[in-house]
Amino acid sequence: MKRPVGSLGGLCLAALLASSPAGATLFTGTGTVGGVTVSASANFVINSGNLIVTLKNTSAADGIAEMPGTTLSGLQFLVAGQGGGLTPLSAITPNQIFNPAGCSVGCPAGTFNVGGEWGYQYTGGLNRLGSAGYVTTGLSGNIGNFNGVNLDNPNSLDGINFAVLSATHDALNGGGGGLVSEPLVQTQLDLTFQNFAFPVSAIGGVFFLYGTQLGDGSIPGDPQPPGDPRSVPEPMTLALLGVGLVASRVLRRRV
Repeated sequence: MKRPVGSLGGLCLAALLASSPAGATLFTGTGTVGGVTVSASANFVINSGNLIVTLKNTSAADGIAEMPGTTLSGLQFLVAGQGGGLTPLSAITPNQIFNPAGCSVGCPAGTFNVGGEWGYQYTGGLNRLGSAGYVTTGLSGNIGNFNGVNLDNPNSLDGINFAVLSATHDALNGGGGGLVSEPLVQTQLDLTFQNFAFPVSAIGGVFFLYGTQLGDGSIPGDPQPPGDPRSVPEPMTLALLGVGLVASRVLRRRV
């Protein structure tokens, strides 16, 4: 008799919650991009052999209209001893999509995978994540490679679609190349890599990326002291990872 997927998800989640993470480290950054002060954080957590990266836009409202060039659209980091690319598993948003009407093929309500709009690339020893055109996934049409479906046309990483917008954002700029009609991730994004074989202490060289292409702007991320209370997996992150892992296992059995 087949066990219901929901039961499998509960067992997987229970196991994840019962185990402590193998390591966690938080990087935060504040700087100026295009004359505007921006800030962000990236929390790296290793759990059950998987690396979970939680990317947050922590910029505060300052009365300046939000522009594509100052919207958080990517992350770059190094892993000491790394000799090849990591394996992307999923990209989940536990928050809402801002401007959901901008999703030309529809954005579902609630928590869902935005991995079709976010990509990963390993180039020149750098791990680069992004929703914009500076990431080349190697897939036909340069679509996202975090196992999500396409949510907006054209089916490729381009423009500023699904970049991360702060919860305390100002008004969005309009006109050509503006943000008023673009679907954006609200506040944070969880990205998961499978079978991560390094300790969190190997992670460094963090840069937060802004805009639609490399060179639009970036700020460095500084590691925070060990034991920072923010450097732990959030309950939603663990739940989503559990569901994602179960789904991937079920799909493998059916193939």
